[in-house]
Amino acid sequence: MVLSPWLARFRRSLKRHTRSARRPSSPRAVDRPANQFSRRIEVVEGRTLLTTLVINVDEVADVINGNGQTSLREAVIQANSATEDEVIINLPANTTFTLGIAAAGADDATTGDLNITNSTSEILIQGQPGSIIDFRDTGGGISARVFEIAISAHRVELENLTLRGTATGAAGGAILNRSFLEMNSVLVELSSSDTGGGGLQNSGTGNATIINSTFDQNQATGSGDGGAIFNTGQLTVAATAFTGNSGDDGGAISAGANSNTFIETSLFSGNMSAGEGGAIRVGGGNAFLNLSFSQLTGNMAGTNGGGLVAFSSGANVFIDSSTIDGNTASGTGGGVAATAGTLRIAGTTISGNTATVSGGGVAVGVPPGMGPVFTTPADAEIRFSDISFNSAGASGGGVANSAGDLLLFASSVTNNVATTGGGGLANTEFGRSEIVSSTFSGNTAGAGGFGGGLLNESGSLDVTNATVTLNTAASGGGIASRNNANTTVQNSIIAQNILSGGGMGVDAFADTVITSGGNNVVGVGEVGFVNGLDGDLTGTAVTPLDARLAPLANNGGFTQTHALLTSGPASPAIDAGSNSNLDMNDAEFDVDQRGAERILGVS
Repeated sequence: MVLSPWLARFRRSLKRHTRSARRPSSPRAVDRPANQFSRRIEVVEGRTLLTTLVINVDEVADVINGNGQTSLREAVIQANSATEDEVIINLPANTTFTLGIAAAGADDATTGDLNITNSTSEILIQGQPGSIIDFRDTGGGISARVFEIAISAHRVELENLTLRGTATGAAGGAILNRSFLEMNSVLVELSSSDTGGGGLQNSGTGNATIINSTFDQNQATGSGDGGAIFNTGQLTVAATAFTGNSGDDGGAISAGANSNTFIETSLFSGNMSAGEGGAIRVGGGNAFLNLSFSQLTGNMAGTNGGGLVAFSSGANVFIDSSTIDGNTASGTGGGVAATAGTLRIAGTTISGNTATVSGGGVAVGVPPGMGPVFTTPADAEIRFSDISFNSAGASGGGVANSAGDLLLFASSVTNNVATTGGGGLANTEFGRSEIVSSTFSGNTAGAGGFGGGLLNESGSLDVTNATVTLNTAASGGGIASRNNANTTVQNSIIAQNILSGGGMGVDAFADTVITSGGNNVVGVGEVGFVNGLDGDLTGTAVTPLDARLAPLANNGGFTQTHALLTSGPASPAIDAGSNSNLDMNDAEFDVDQRGAERILGVS
C-alpha cells in the first residue's frame, strides 16, 4: 500500500499533538521532512532547539561486547539512556537480525526482548527494504517477543521493518506496547503468543497508531485472543492489511474492555477464529470500534461473526462505508453478529456471507442454545446498506433478529437464501424489528419454509414504506407471520411474490392476521389486507393486482430499488400512500430509500 498524502498529514498531525501533550513545556521545532535525519541546528526564534542522536547499527550478531561496532541490542541500550529529544536507530537494508539472548535478571534490554524505557526521548527505529528482526526459536530453544515498550517510555516509532517473534506465557508475539507507539510500513509476520495478541498486545495504557503496514500469519494460540492484535487501550489503524491471522476469538483483532479502536481504509482477508469474530471481536465494558472504508473478506469464525462480532452488552460497534463479503460463521452472523451491545451500520455492502445457523449477512441477538442470554438485548440499526446474496442454514438469509432490537432503514435486502424461513429477514424469539423505506426482492426460503421476504415468528415487526416483491417461499412468499407474532404493515407494496409449492399466501401468510396500517398495495389480499379498506389496494388469487414495478436497478441513492412504472399502465402504488401513516417529525421518515425527500400530498 502507498502512504497517501492524507495519511502523511494524519501522521504528522498526530505526532505534533502527542509531542505537545507529553512535553508541554518543551517547545517544538518544525517537523522534519520524511526520512531526512541528521544532527541539525534550527533557527527558531524564542524556542528551545531539539537535539537528535543518530545510532547506526553495523553489527548483525545479538551481542553486547563493545568491540567498536554497534549491535541492535547495544543501540537500544544506548537509546534508553540518551538525553536528546530524539534518538534515531538506523538499520541496514537486506539484513536479518536474529536475536538470541535469553531473558535473565533485570527486565531491561540486556537480555530477552528489547525493552524500551526512555522517558524523555522520542525513539525512532528505522529500517530499509529487507530489514528483519527475528526473535523466534530458530533452533537454539530461545525465543521472545521483539520489543516491549514500557509505560515509562516517551514515544516509539517503528518504520520500514519486518518483525517476527514468539511470546510464551506472555502477551504480544512481536510487540508489547504500554505507551505511545507509531508503526509505519511495518510487516509483522509469523509471530505468536499463547496469551493474546499474536503480533501486538496494546495494553490499557497503550496508544498505538498503525499506518501502511501488514499483519500476516500471526497466531494467538491456545485460548489467546487477537491473532494479530489484542487491544485494551487506544488503537488507530489506517491503510493496513490483516491476512491469514488466527486466534481463539478475533482472528485478526480482539478489542477488550475499555478499548477504543479506530480502523480506516484497511483490509481483513483470510483470518480465522476458533470461536467468535473471524476478523474482529469487540466486547467487554466500554469497548468501542469504528470501522470505515474497509473490507472484511473471506474470514471464518468457529461460532458467531464470520467477519465481525460484538459479543457483550458493553460493546459499541460502528461500521460505515465498508464492504463485508465472503465471510463464514459456523454459528450466526456470516458477515456481522451482534450477540449483545450496540451495532450501527451505514452505507455498507454485506454480500456473499454464509452462516450455518442464522443471519447469513447480519445476526442480531442470540438464538436459543447459541450462547448466553443478555439482560440488555442487542440494539442494531442498519441504514443505506446493501444486504445481498447471503445464506443461512436455518433462518434469516440476509438478516436475523433473535430477541434484539433492530431498525432497518433505506436499505436493500436482495437475493438472500434461508433454509427454513425468512429468506430476507427473520424476526424471532420476541425480537423487535422496524423496517422503513427498504426493499426486499428475490429472497428465498427453502423447501417448506415460511416468509421468502420476511418472517416474523413470536416477535414484533413493523413495516413502513417497504417494497416486498419477487421473493419465494412454500408459505408467505412475501411475508409470513407465525406463532401469534405481532406484524403491522403500512404504506408498503407486497406483490408479485412466489409460492414454491403447496403452501398458502403467495404474498402474505399469517396463522392469525397481519395488521394493516393502511395504504398498502398487495398482489393477493389475505390475512388482514382488504381491498378498499383503510386505503389498501389488493387483488385476488384469481386476479392478482400487478404493482407495475420496474426491475431492480440503481435509481439513485446508495442501494438498488424497484421504480414505479409510470405508463403502460402506471403503477397503482403511485400516490397511493398516506402521510397520516408517517411521523414526519421522525428523521427516519423524512427521506425515501434513495435519500431523497418525500413528496407530500393530500392524505
